[in-house]
Amino acid sequence: MECHAYYLEKMKVKIVMNGKDFIIDAERIEGNAPMDTIISALAACTTISIITILKRMHEDFKDFSSHVSWEQEPDPPRVFKKIELFYSVSGKVSEESMEKAINLTFQKYSPSAVMLQRAGVELKHSFKIEQ
Repeated sequence: MECHAYYLEKMKVKIVMNGKDFIIDAERIEGNAPMDTIISALAACTTISIITILKRMHEDFKDFSSHVSWEQEPDPPRVFKKIELFYSVSGKVSEESMEKAINLTFQKYSPSAVMLQRAGVELKHSFKIEQ
């Protein structure tokens, strides 16, 4: 895999990866800031993993969403201190299945979650099931 970054102007960079491109903008005017992409990758990666596991468990869910909040160190390099993920699922999903899917995700199947935990970031998660 490869990624190319091209300086555009001010605090903007064009990223080209896997035949697709997007803008990273540290000022958050025309795109997300670099650290934002790490958060969005974590949200997407864990959501996809949990959904995949729930499907394999034959759980009947209708909607699924995630919400992420985080804290960063106040001084440079402003690394993440704590990240909290909240998952909301609707449908006929058991609490046991949801807990198992989340635990497997954070321990084994989400590379972004495992990587951040190994780097010392505190990851917390919670969920709500709506019938």
